[in-house]
Amino acid sequence: MPNLQIIARKRRALLTETLPYEVPIVFSNEMLFVSEVRREKLSQDLKTALGKIRPEVTKYTKPLNYKIRKGGSSLNTLSIVHPLHQLKMANFVFLHEQTLINECSKSQNTLRAPHQILPAVTKSAMKKVGKVKKLGIPHIAPSEGVLDLNFAPSYFSLRKYNLLDSFYSSNELLRLESRFPFLLRLDVTKCFFNIYTHSVSWAIKGKGFSKNHAQKYSFEQQFDTLMQRANFNETNGIVVGPEISRVFAEVIFQRIDLNITSALNVTFCEEKDYALRRYVDDFFIFAKSEVALKVI
Repeated sequence: MPNLQIIARKRRALLTETLPYEVPIVFSNEMLFVSEVRREKLSQDLKTALGKIRPEVTKYTKPLNYKIRKGGSSLNTLSIVHPLHQLKMANFVFLHEQTLINECSKSQNTLRAPHQILPAVTKSAMKKVGKVKKLGIPHIAPSEGVLDLNFAPSYFSLRKYNLLDSFYSSNELLRLESRFPFLLRLDVTKCFFNIYTHSVSWAIKGKGFSKNHAQKYSFEQQFDTLMQRANFNETNGIVVGPEISRVFAEVIFQRIDLNITSALNVTFCEEKDYALRRYVDDFFIFAKSEVALKVI
């Protein structure tokens, strides 16, 4: 496997997972990605200079926060993670891609979770650009010899819906509404701003085990440290916007789903007396009776 392909795979998440969707139109990670992929082709002097500009970050960095309109007159704060930590995030996704999928596949109540690793370029996009040589992520058109970044999809496909509106217009919602006359919707206020990063370890291994082995190397400990250091070393709250933050939250909420259904199934029968669906931090509780709804 050529170095170009390896580096491109490692850095692919820079294009899809580390920036908010709502970045200013003039902002992108394309040149950061390209410069990393082509790093091995530089002269030794340029490699040395780039190494000084882009050292291995061992401490925290401070994200760039900005506000967007959320609807009406309300504003939402999003964050662009420092590029050095974006590189670490991309590498983390590459190294733990299958573990991330596994940790997000435990709950059947989720409506949005990483499901599969997507190919670098979709088949439909490949047909548009004609015959190209597959050298990794993204592809390189041999006639031009340049990276084509136009068709890089997300790193993961999602189960089941990529947008909440898709659930609202789905047959699944119609079936649930026909079976359950009562619906309660709730969400976690300022969810990402209040996530305690250590809770990702509690979600995966349990609080007691995590505390007793806090200094040991593990996937969840690395994920915890990564999210802390990308956010000014804060343990209370994670950066809002990047897809990797949604994945981090999903790992925690998978455990919440399991805890809720385990407690409820002592009294109720899931999918018969009630049904629970969750889109990130939005919960949809369907029930046969208003009394059951309040208990749930």
